[in-house]
Amino acid sequence: MSCSTQNQYFDLNGPFDAVVFNGESSLFVKQQEFLLPSIIYTADSAAVLGTIVNGNWIVKNQRHSEEKQIKTKFRAAMRSLTL
Repeated sequence: MSCSTQNQYFDLNGPFDAVVFNGESSLFVKQQEFLLPSIIYTADSAAVLGTIVNGNWIVKNQRHSEEKQIKTKFRAAMRSLTL
C-alpha cells in the first residue's frame, strides 16, 4: 500500500470505524509495548466498550443500536420455523 492510500483512513471528514476498548480492563498489560498483543490475545467482549462504524456508535455498552429491530426479526424467523 502506498502512503497516499494509507492516509485516506485518517483523512479529516473521512469515515471512522473503530472498536473501543476499556483501558481499565484487568486483562490489558499497562506497558505500552505489550498493549497491542494483550488486546489481540487476551481481550474478550467484556473488554469492549463499543463499536463505531462510519462515525456512528453501533454497539455501545454491549447494546446494539438496532436491538429492537433485530429481536423482532429474530422472533419472526423463529416463528416461521415452527409453522
